[in-house]
Amino acid sequence: MMFGQRSGKLDRFTLKAVKHLCLYEGEVHHLYLDSHGRPTIGVNFHFHNRNDFAKLELRELRSKRSASRETKLQEYDKISKLPAGYVANFYSSFCTLYIPHTEIQRVLALTLNRLRHELAQHYTDYDNMPQSAQLAILDLAYQLGLAALPSQFPELDQAIAKEQWHKASQLCERKQVSQARNDKTKQLFLRAEQERDSLWYELLQLFRF
Repeated sequence: MMFGQRSGKLDRFTLKAVKHLCLYEGEVHHLYLDSHGRPTIGVNFHFHNRNDFAKLELRELRSKRSASRETKLQEYDKISKLPAGYVANFYSSFCTLYIPHTEIQRVLALTLNRLRHELAQHYTDYDNMPQSAQLAILDLAYQLGLAALPSQFPELDQAIAKEQWHKASQLCERKQVSQARNDKTKQLFLRAEQERDSLWYELLQLFRF
């Protein structure tokens, strides 16, 4: 992904999705190593390349000024050499830079737009699905990875493909996330079921004599 790419004004759905992921995935404003030892920041933004990391808009903790490319590269190299396996807060004392919320929103929006394009290739009718369902699927794909849906959740994947929202709500629980997030995903699928039923009702009314 081109993290240095600038994004324009966000559409309503993207803005809603960004707020959703910031809330349920969580934000970390300093660089840290995740459980796999990957340099990570923001809403689980992984950076295997120091030059990509340097494209982020970062600020100095003390002065609040924009960080130079050299300072960002030094931060990346320093944190990358630390041991992995600690909680994110462990790395905060080693950091001198932070990522502002606005930059997190920008990068997340770019990531989600790319993921939406991939979802539209996997589920051919994705763009026409109720927006509640689109958001639930986006949440699943962002947290699990798109490839994990058919491989780890084949029944859920088939229910989504067939737009069986009530069934999807019964199959979408994950062990790795909070109960609040699981409940929200279930609610989104159930809302999609209601939206679909409401749409059919409105269409029937149009064709009544």
